[in-house]
Amino acid sequence: MYYSVPDQVGNVAVTHSKMENSSLLCIEWDRPIESNGVLKNYTVTYRNYTGGILLIGNQRNISTNETQHCPLIEQFNITEVEGIPITAEIRASTSAGYGQNESSNIFFIKEIAPRTNITNLSVIWLNDTSVNISWTPLTLLEAGGFPSYFIIIEFGLNNISRTTNESSIIVVALDSSITYTAQVQGITGNGSLEGPSGIQ
Repeated sequence: MYYSVPDQVGNVAVTHSKMENSSLLCIEWDRPIESNGVLKNYTVTYRNYTGGILLIGNQRNISTNETQHCPLIEQFNITEVEGIPITAEIRASTSAGYGQNESSNIFFIKEIAPRTNITNLSVIWLNDTSVNISWTPLTLLEAGGFPSYFIIIEFGLNNISRTTNESSIIVVALDSSITYTAQVQGITGNGSLEGPSGIQ
């Protein structure tokens, strides 16, 4: 019987990547549609944003017969993964060799507060009652997690606050006789804010 390498695995998903509720990070996937022989095992490789391989304990590549891998968070070097975008690569093998890698979406084992302030905060347009404010979005590495943005519009002792996942926002119902100050802060999944950038 002729064997060839298997198809790619399917639907690679991160089912748990937060440390608050569990010490496990779980990656799951579907078997290849066509195994093209008897499946021997799956190889799991974790990579950082530059493509470098992360060690799990002292192993670079993990071999498993299951369609999931759930390492303890403590098996990673936390200084190598804290605030770092990561992907998991899975490939199946038969006696003929390895199939192609299939990668997960980007995830974080531990998010941190953003590493940099918001830049290029500017007014795109302004009228008597509304303003459109924009800024340069943080990269995932700059953010140290999946970023959203917290906007504070201050006037006197009062303020208007908004949160958005976009890199611009329209604020309405303003009063043209009042001077407003706008600040934008980056925020990630750990809830920490970086120092704000502001305009008047």
